Amino acid sequence: MKSMTKSILLAAFLASATAALWAQSDVAPAPMPPLIATAKTAFLSYEGSSCAPEYFSFSGTLDRGFNEFSAAARSKLHYTFVDSPASAELVLAFRSNCDFYPGKGQVILPRFYLTAYDAKYHVALWTFSEEPKFVVGLKKTRDTQFDIAITNLVDDVLRASPASAVAGTAGK
Repeated sequence: MKSMTKSILLAAFLASATAALWAQSDVAPAPMPPLIATAKTAFLSYEGSSCAPEYFSFSGTLDRGFNEFSAAARSKLHYTFVDSPASAELVLAFRSNCDFYPGKGQVILPRFYLTAYDAKYHVALWTFSEEPKFVVGLKKTRDTQFDIAITNLVDDVLRASPASAVAGTAGK
């Protein structure tokens, strides 16, 4: 019995010591690619949705996320949005994937992705993602969570740009 108690105490000590070491990591966060903040022109691209319409548990059509993102991006982000990727410094590609949660009443939840590409070199610079919080109940409540996730996605891009790069240029 004593040896089992010692083993449990040793395992608990090792687990807590390992967790403490991981928590004290000196790894700096990866730098945000500067083009996301410095680009003046951007093209919005819609890469589609993997969501099946019959399982979409929100109001609207499958392109609702892109339409809402496009409107919010045009009003809040500092870029001048152009009609062609050839005229842009940055391509913002929006897509949504749906995950099936069978343990939650067979609900499908979208996850929104926004990948920023260098338009000149066609290289993905960074991908942002957000998802609506799972809410059981009224479609209106789920729709509110959907809207919040889209707003958060736009805010993710805003946080990636220093204030000096966006001051006075929103809504172009």
